[in-house]
Amino acid sequence: MHVILNNMKHIEKSIIYKILIPWLNTGLLTSGGAKWHSRRKILTPAFHFNVLRKYVDVLIAEGQRMTKTLKDVGGTIEKDELTFASEHTLNAICVIITGCPRHRQIA
Repeated sequence: MHVILNNMKHIEKSIIYKILIPWLNTGLLTSGGAKWHSRRKILTPAFHFNVLRKYVDVLIAEGQRMTKTLKDVGGTIEKDELTFASEHTLNAICVIITGCPRHRQIA
């Protein structure tokens, strides 16, 4: 198993990823082989469990805010899921990166 996972031949992307290259160029998502491996090694420490643990409270708070938004509507809810989820995801990212939410609640 170790031999297969460490072989650069087995980490090439499928043909479908090629349609993304004009838009995303050859980054982590679209590259393969040695290029993918070197970029993956650079990013791995940023997503270590101990690093992500610091942001659990932010993600829980944003999840609760998301739930409250849905509860406050009452009745039947018609929302575009992608827009709705993106708004809350972007807010969580803003809090994690800057410490400030996109939408401040006025007290």
